[in-house]
Amino acid sequence: MISDTQDDENLLVMNHIASNNVDQDRNWYIDSGCSNHMSCDENLFENLHTLDVHGYVQTGDDSKHRIQNVGNIPLRSTYGTRNCLLDVLHVPTITKNLISVGQMVEKGLQVRFTQRGYFVEDPSKGLN
Repeated sequence: MISDTQDDENLLVMNHIASNNVDQDRNWYIDSGCSNHMSCDENLFENLHTLDVHGYVQTGDDSKHRIQNVGNIPLRSTYGTRNCLLDVLHVPTITKNLISVGQMVEKGLQVRFTQRGYFVEDPSKGLN
């Protein structure tokens, strides 16, 4: 599951740029071109598992970044409910936290974009 928002923040489908900058953006960005959820911040994870075989992700600038771990990240919705972003890749060399639209859809969630932001709905629970 993923948290939802109903505030007036502008959310963009984005193409992120990787760098070695230690100043990391703590925001989450919805990315329709991202195949998996991913974060550079190891401290956000619960149940972090080290991979036996490390894969790589390729970003929009054609650079490759090593996947270090995989785990879950708890998020809190604007209503205060706690949800969990599942199967998030820990990729230390990216600088943005990315939420994959495709990964949410694969898990049976519906993602809806409006002028007010985005909404993630679980049709099996009738919740957003």
